[in-house]
Amino acid sequence: MATKQDEKASNKPDKTVIVPKNCAQVQKIHLDRLMKNVDRPIHIPKVNQEKASPLPPEFVREIMGSSAGAGSGEFHVYRGSRRREYNRLRLIEEQAKKDESNQELQRKIESDRKETEERTAKKRNKRLRKKQKQLEHKKRNTGAATMKEDMKSNDRDEDNSDSVETQQVEENSFIIGGR
Repeated sequence: MATKQDEKASNKPDKTVIVPKNCAQVQKIHLDRLMKNVDRPIHIPKVNQEKASPLPPEFVREIMGSSAGAGSGEFHVYRGSRRREYNRLRLIEEQAKKDESNQELQRKIESDRKETEERTAKKRNKRLRKKQKQLEHKKRNTGAATMKEDMKSNDRDEDNSDSVETQQVEENSFIIGGR
């Protein structure tokens, strides 16, 4: 029989401490930890792609150049400030290009939408004209047919005239209801 201590020891996971020696081992440890609990959701932070351009300094106290006489230590300060300013200007230009491309895309989408609406309106009008023409043609044909039927129905008994009227009602319901 197993004792309670043996059961507790067997239920506890093996907690050996592994000291990673390089980045690959750190990643392996993280992946192993993730793979133990596959059902657990993983939080992946979103990286902000846009970098805010730093504001330019309001005033520069020590204006310096890369010319002689500035001192050996001052050149590195000048080089760093120049690099920061060029990066800031580059980010401003990239943002301007991005805004311009977005505006161009919006103009293109709007023009495509208007063009599509115009085409559908033109086709809709064409369908409606065709449908109207068919209805007028059908009315003319049914009008001529009813005149002939009226002449024939006068010659026949009244029982036959009832069947002609039901036929006209069916034709009219087809025209009006479209079913």
